[in-house]
Formats: sequence, C-alpha cells, structure tokens
Amino acid sequence: MFITALRQQSRLNLPALQTLRLRAVNGIAIRQLCFWATPILKHLILDDAPADAEMLDTLWESVGEQLHIVEHGRDEHFRLHDFLSTVLAACPGVREINCRVLYTKAPCTNDKFSAMIPHTSLKRVGLHAVHCDSEVAPESLWDHLRAHFNAYPRDAFPELNDFALYGEEW
Repeated sequence: MFITALRQQSRLNLPALQTLRLRAVNGIAIRQLCFWATPILKHLILDDAPADAEMLDTLWESVGEQLHIVEHGRDEHFRLHDFLSTVLAACPGVREINCRVLYTKAPCTNDKFSAMIPHTSLKRVGLHAVHCDSEVAPESLWDHLRAHFNAYPRDAFPELNDFALYGEEW
C-alpha cells in the first residue's frame, strides 16, 4: 500500500519556496521531492549524503538547472564520493558552493565535469573548517586542503572571485 501511495501522489505546489534544507536523504525523500513544483527554489542544503551518490541524480535532474547555491553538511559520506563535481555538472547556474572541507572530497573536474568547462556561473566557494573527529595525519590534511583549492583553476572557473573560509579551525 505504501508504494502504491507513492506512485499516486499528486504534485505539491510550493511557489514561494526559495531555500530547502534536507536533514536526511534517502530514496523515498528524493522521489517525493521530484513531485514538488518549486519554481523559485535557488538554495539547497544537504545535511546528509546518501551512501549511494547516484541516488541524488534524480534530484539534480529535477531542480539542478534552477539552483544558485548548494551546501553540503558534515556527513562522512560526502568524503567517499565526489559530490561537488556532480553539483557543478548538474547545476550549470550554481553561483555558490559551500561545504565542510574536512568532510568533503575535493572535486575532480576532469571526469564528469570536463564537458561543462568553463563553468561561468560559479563566483564563490565557501569552505567551513569544522573539526573532523577522525584522526588525520597533518601531511594528508594539507594535501586534502590543497586539493580543494587546486580544484578550481582560473581557466575552468573564470568568474570565481571569492573563497570564503568559515569556522574557528582555520
């Protein structure tokens, strides 16, 4: 009966929704979101990342074209997959990306993203240095931070003018 109810869901119209924060991300939530009409949604915050990164593909297909700001939280799964490159590829109008740098894998723009270069919309990258609980050797920590900064070369992101560093850990 539950699956039947999902299939028969009517479209939810949210004409004034500009910001959406998802604290939990799973297949059912993503499916529900795809039934929503969110014509002015510009800001998406993902506190949680699914273990299967491809689960978000449906969400990006549904709202990716209209997003201007995407934020990633401090979920360990953001470290396992390259979610940032997917955002850059699926959201051509994204102007700002924010993430918890120690919880997020640095984007590798030479795979999924190569067809989208140059990305002319991205103007700001926000990196929050909230403390990470896992033990990380200082050398690998600096390599990780360097990878984040090096992921945004000027020729690929000609409009990127601002790296915002948040948090007391810097």
